[in-house]
Amino acid sequence: MKLLETIKYQNGRFFNLKYHQERMDRSYLFTYNHNNPINLNRSLEESNLPLSQNPYKCRVTYDNNGHQIEFVKYEFPQINSLKLVVDDDIEYNIKYSNRTALENLFNRRGNADDIIIVKDGLITDSSYANLLFYNGKTWVTPAKPLLAGTQREYLLHKGIIDIDHIRPSHIINFKIVRMVNSMMSFEDKVDIKISDLVL
Repeated sequence: MKLLETIKYQNGRFFNLKYHQERMDRSYLFTYNHNNPINLNRSLEESNLPLSQNPYKCRVTYDNNGHQIEFVKYEFPQINSLKLVVDDDIEYNIKYSNRTALENLFNRRGNADDIIIVKDGLITDSSYANLLFYNGKTWVTPAKPLLAGTQREYLLHKGIIDIDHIRPSHIINFKIVRMVNSMMSFEDKVDIKISDLVL
């Protein structure tokens, strides 16, 4: 099964490359039981970089036989509502290119734009982003995400967000949920009002 890293590229710059390399190294070691031979910085510098100033999603798919790099023009999603979906068996602690399990959950969203996945009674992630909850004073991210994203790691390292166990019953204590991933930064403010959640 192929592994995946999705990296933001814009204006000649790759974002949070350090965190992507670290996660890639962990994923490779976990999956193949030996050190990752791929140097992201060197491989990306040798690729055909887009000349446009628009944001691009750089997809690096890899396994123990090598890696491939492709650039896809990125468009921000329009997310206005989220539905809570429960699945105690879902596993996605390694970023695989195969997202079938997540897509099956996404298909249960009904009229909502995306989902919030609840596992073992705890809030985790949306189908493709980590979640940050704002209570009017601080931003809190779930302690047990399905996948520890690079933007989440960056925000934790900078002390911008805190960690806590968040249960569905806690949601009413917050005002906003913000979605972040490698393509959506904290500053992009992809926010959904708590009143727009389907609980």
